[in-house]
Amino acid sequence: MVLHARLDAVWLERNGLRPQCLLTVACALVVARINDADSASLAISGDGSHEATRVLRVDVSLAQDPIRLCRDVDRHVSGSSHEPATAAYDALLAITSVRRPLPSKLSGEFRLGLGIVIEGLTVREIAITYDPRVTAAAMVTSIERGIIRAAACIPTCRALSDIEWLSAEEYQRIVYRWNATRASYNYERCLHWLFEEQAQRTPDAVALEFQGDVLSYSELERRSRSLACELRCRGVDCDVLVPLCAERSVAMVIGILGILRAGGAYVPIDPRSPDEHTARVLKDVAPRLLVIEARWQDRMARFGLPLLPLDDLPATGEAEPCLGFGRSDALACVIHTSGSTGVPKGTLLEHRALLNNILWLQENWPLGTGEAVLQKTPFTFDVSIKEFLWPLCVGGRLVVAEPGRHLNMPYLARLMQEHRVAVAHFVPSILQSFLAMPGVEACDSLRLVMCGAEVLPPEVVGRFFSLLGAKLLHLYGPTEAAISVTGWECDRFVESLRAVPLGRPMSNVHIHLLNRAMQPVPPGVPGELFIGGVALARGYLRQPRLTQQCFVDDPFAVPGSAGRLYRTGDRARYTADGVIEFLGRFDRQVKINGTRIEPGEIEITLRQHPALDRAAVAAIPDGHGRKHLIAYVVGKTAAACPSPFELHRYCTAKLPAYMVPSAFVALSQLPLLANGKVDYAALPVSA
Repeated sequence: MVLHARLDAVWLERNGLRPQCLLTVACALVVARINDADSASLAISGDGSHEATRVLRVDVSLAQDPIRLCRDVDRHVSGSSHEPATAAYDALLAITSVRRPLPSKLSGEFRLGLGIVIEGLTVREIAITYDPRVTAAAMVTSIERGIIRAAACIPTCRALSDIEWLSAEEYQRIVYRWNATRASYNYERCLHWLFEEQAQRTPDAVALEFQGDVLSYSELERRSRSLACELRCRGVDCDVLVPLCAERSVAMVIGILGILRAGGAYVPIDPRSPDEHTARVLKDVAPRLLVIEARWQDRMARFGLPLLPLDDLPATGEAEPCLGFGRSDALACVIHTSGSTGVPKGTLLEHRALLNNILWLQENWPLGTGEAVLQKTPFTFDVSIKEFLWPLCVGGRLVVAEPGRHLNMPYLARLMQEHRVAVAHFVPSILQSFLAMPGVEACDSLRLVMCGAEVLPPEVVGRFFSLLGAKLLHLYGPTEAAISVTGWECDRFVESLRAVPLGRPMSNVHIHLLNRAMQPVPPGVPGELFIGGVALARGYLRQPRLTQQCFVDDPFAVPGSAGRLYRTGDRARYTADGVIEFLGRFDRQVKINGTRIEPGEIEITLRQHPALDRAAVAAIPDGHGRKHLIAYVVGKTAAACPSPFELHRYCTAKLPAYMVPSAFVALSQLPLLANGKVDYAALPVSA
């Protein structure tokens, strides 16, 4: 690829600058923009080779004066042993982590080289070499355009923040055309209204199957109506939070529907969670009462709340219709996720956000009358909402797995075959285990498998299509944006891709990839993924400051925008045609078996142990690519450091099971960075 451009000779001459400094600054700005950093390192060679280069670090800030920056760079360049005005000027863009030494040869995440040849005041050649297996072609195009645009804009801007990286056409395409997702869905409804309407249409059809119990739509409607009427009598209405303590069962489904039909919002409570965790959630919710399965009465009585056992309700509720309560903008549920401050965050999800997800699924992958959906995700996670409510809203069958067996692959396979399950959801690591099971081909009733919450390896997709005749839908979305916001239907040729894409935004959802200045990034350039549109949660329960930090004003005004964006902390980029690729996290949040975990919450819990001085938690992959939480601890004295067994018991008493580390490693001290923070990259990988 060869590019030609004219530099502003008048501006250079007036400010006593050479063309080399302008090109160097333009290159530095592009590298800093790609890394979303305040500095860039350029390895410069004057003889055209990549040997014996010298490193020039260029500090960049948005408020910086471009003339002063060019002069600073010019002083460094002119101090070299060669004369850059007449020699070939060759710069290697070495994009590396700050913890690693800058290599003399091409290296780093993107592995690309940039050769600049100058003759007089004309850029004769900008030749970019790269490895297409590592570097996206769209990024190379963005680098080419970025260098030319920066070199052209610097002489006309007063500060580096004035540089416009996108042309008007590019801006329109990225911000608006790629977010043209508007669909005419009816949001003046609640999720449970759809169930009520379905029960009237098909009262005798099977709605729910669990451990041999079969409930028709009419029976499920009557029993959930009975609960709803009782809750209404106890003051439950819109935006009233009602904790539901149950394991997967018929009672759990009745509890969810009954709370929704009363107009309230259910808050899942795992009866097997440690008391300390449950107490924190209940304190956050401050409920009037607790709906429970009767068998958990003794356990939950210790929290001092009025209890409403599901098992004691009458099977009918004919005295009061109890239909049509609720509002579409009211809360449907509150899902608590791991929090970096050590306290679970309650995410407030409204009916219309969840309804959008279900209507999008039904529009694109319609569930037929009587088709079965497998419900196996613990109801404390947002994916379960889709599993519970999608089939019951459209006339499908809900097949509920036994509690504690959602990771038992042979059991799940038998359940799918016996009940002719058509739709199931797996996180990628669990899907890999499912596909490795002998005889998985017998699950021939599957026609759609949804997969998300972790990176989906292309080789897993290839194995899926070699064994099953179903469609595979890759979904992405945080709890704060109602289950999922993008989708990508995989095909058999995905193994040729470096990674399975996140896809494109779903209906009435907007996706923006932005740099730290909240400006859109061009294709190929990494940015932080922001979500807008109808899918957004209301915020976090009783945490206004955190809500304000994470849900920010939307500067783009895309049609259908709700005026807010949720900043995910996920790093992603566009391909040339607008498909979104996931690149990782900006923070330390991890996913284990699809469950979002903040290692900081575990570290805070461990540091509260009286015998520990410091603790660090990291997700370490095993030989099969599965990640495991490993805790590294430093005792206040070497002799007093608790044993792994004691630490496991301590964590089990305070944290949900999915947050308890798999192993505990005692160290004499934690590796530290120069600023005193833990150097997580230097922690031992074997435990």
